[in-house]
Amino acid sequence: MTDESRRRIPITDRRVSQRTPESPPGVEPSPTGVAAETPVADTETAPSVEEEGIEQQDFLQDLQRLQADFDNYRKRMMREQAASSTRAKARLMEQLLPVLDDFERALEHEESSGMELIYKQLRSTLEAEGLEEIAAEGKSFDPTVHEAVDSREEPGVDGIVVQSVFRRGYKVGDQILRAAMVVVARPPELQVEQDAGEPAED
Repeated sequence: MTDESRRRIPITDRRVSQRTPESPPGVEPSPTGVAAETPVADTETAPSVEEEGIEQQDFLQDLQRLQADFDNYRKRMMREQAASSTRAKARLMEQLLPVLDDFERALEHEESSGMELIYKQLRSTLEAEGLEEIAAEGKSFDPTVHEAVDSREEPGVDGIVVQSVFRRGYKVGDQILRAAMVVVARPPELQVEQDAGEPAED
């Protein structure tokens, strides 16, 4: 064999023959000749148990706040409705008080069983709705519920006391519809000064 025939013998690299034309550079072919895909790492991870617990706790707190706000709103609306109803009743009763006064004055001058019956029915109906007469006669004078129209000196009186009632006063709950017009009795001036700290003469 000559030197020229030796140069003509082809030499084949098996590794090159196994690479398919479709295989991109840098991708090793599989034994079957199909390029194997390199697995890609998943960058999105599922939420941990701790994160889920925090989300559930936040949701529960939001729900509790919403329920508390609704309860406060419901209670506030109930209070406002009750107050509105009380004001409406108070206005109606205040308008009917002169009617009671007229009945009382008429009964003082004329005895009538029918008129007295109507007066008692009207008064009992108003009292059932919350009307209350302000205690006055014999009580200590209270400027918040009593209006003094006259004052008299009375020996032996301890402090200022309501002696008689000129016109009845009424209230509904804590709301004063009108103060009682009263006549008060008070100690004489000398007695007032002695009570203030001056020694009494023997």
